[in-house]
Amino acid sequence: MTSMASLPYDYQALGTFSQRLASAIFSAMPQLQASARMVHGGEQDGPSLQLVVPSPTTGEAGACYVWVDEVATPTIGFGPWHMHKSATDDGIAAIVDSLGAVLQDTLVIVEDLGGDYPGAWSMLDLREPEALMEHLTSRWSPGRGLLKSWSGKADHAVSVDDLSREISGSRAVAH
Repeated sequence: MTSMASLPYDYQALGTFSQRLASAIFSAMPQLQASARMVHGGEQDGPSLQLVVPSPTTGEAGACYVWVDEVATPTIGFGPWHMHKSATDDGIAAIVDSLGAVLQDTLVIVEDLGGDYPGAWSMLDLREPEALMEHLTSRWSPGRGLLKSWSGKADHAVSVDDLSREISGSRAVAH
């Protein structure tokens, strides 16, 4: 996210696109309005929305960001990851969905531990039941990773062996 001087949030002063984005975000998560600011950026008819939601455990270092870039494209970022979406209703809905998932610790970063590329990272959507196992068993994964979540509550190291033990344990309980 580009660093620009921010202004206090004022819905009426926002550009038209940022008003649409702000309405969608704050109708789903009204508590986030306290984290809203505005910046002069990509919108011709007013300032753009800038949302910085600090992590409860690491503050701004682990914050989740939503902003509107130079061409009025909604963007979300968390840690080293960011994603641009279209300025359509579907694009806005995808930003709101991703924001909710980051804040619920279900859209997380997984950082490889060991292997050929230690520290390499990917985004992982834990709402997909097989996502973690698929990542850890990928030919590019060392089979061990560190999950990093927005709140910090879901942060932990995990391996293929850990998941295999969990699966075996749940099968034993079911019998």
